[in-house]
Amino acid sequence: DGSFKVDGVSPGDYRLGVRGSDFESKTIETKVEPGQTVDLGTITVLRGRTLSGTVTVNGEPAVGATVYAGRQIFGTGSSSKANFGGGPPMARSTKSAETDTDGRFSFSGFGPGDLAVVAEHPDMGRSAIIRVSTGAANERALKLELAPFSSLFGTLKSGGKPAAEVIVTAQSVTTPNALYSVASGPDGAFRFDRLGADRYKVSATLGMPMMGMKFYSQEVNVPVGKSVEVDLSYEPGAVTVEVTPTAESGTVAVSSIWISSGVFSAKSARELGDRLAAAGQSSSQWAILPNGGYATFTNVSPGGYTVCAVPFPAEIQGMQAMGYGERHGDDLPAFCKQMTVTEAPDKQAISIPVVLPPMIKD
Repeated sequence: DGSFKVDGVSPGDYRLGVRGSDFESKTIETKVEPGQTVDLGTITVLRGRTLSGTVTVNGEPAVGATVYAGRQIFGTGSSSKANFGGGPPMARSTKSAETDTDGRFSFSGFGPGDLAVVAEHPDMGRSAIIRVSTGAANERALKLELAPFSSLFGTLKSGGKPAAEVIVTAQSVTTPNALYSVASGPDGAFRFDRLGADRYKVSATLGMPMMGMKFYSQEVNVPVGKSVEVDLSYEPGAVTVEVTPTAESGTVAVSSIWISSGVFSAKSARELGDRLAAAGQSSSQWAILPNGGYATFTNVSPGGYTVCAVPFPAEIQGMQAMGYGERHGDDLPAFCKQMTVTEAPDKQAISIPVVLPPMIKD
């Protein structure tokens, strides 16, 4: 009858996540009091968009291939599905479907916004990653062609020495919302065994999302069925940059802040993601400000940078931003400004004027 009960919950504030194969994911915030049962009433979910199509290999139906689709696909060096710690929040709404004897697939429950779609089979290979926009004419007639796996390998160093146990990511430049991750070994070596042919932004990734992250990147082309080597290095600078988003009207509560080497512009969070993915050889940092104030970026090297802020509506508080950004990232405005970081002083600051966006009701 659709009812559920979760027992043994300690008192406190919670977010209840409702996910399924045929409807949009939904999150509800609630508070559990000591010795009480919380009745959340009737939770109504939306069926959402349906994606369907065919997967082929050498022009013939690919039977038993797995198709992944989501706002953000997170994978490993060998799969388009990452299982670490349940995966990042945005990966939890990624759905998968298996092709039938005609190579066809279909799944429902996708919300608005761009989706990344990819197909793979352990023996037949992986398709190119495609981007499907809301209302696209081919949403129910997608065509994915499997090709032999490619591989990408190299060595990560810092200060001329191997850098061990550092996350290395390979992000599609053509479809930035597809990201694959591996860890460097004791000798700094890393390897992606099963990639699709594409251009990738390959980055040494340090830090955690809520604590701030650093990316030291190269761009590399990976042809079909080929093995490509790319070596990475990261050399931290000595300058600290403080970035403060300021609004003429209202108070900035939650915002996403980026600083990246190079000069570019972006008017939306989606466009910003595209610009960052296409930045080529670069260094960048990202931080989330959950309670306003300013973002602190350490180890910045002298040079020209673009600093961008993506503010959230005033109604969004704390960790709500993760789910809201997933659902409405295409509509969130970005505000960018150029900055030259000099060798001295060792602490420099910049203010980014922003306009708080209106709240989008789900």
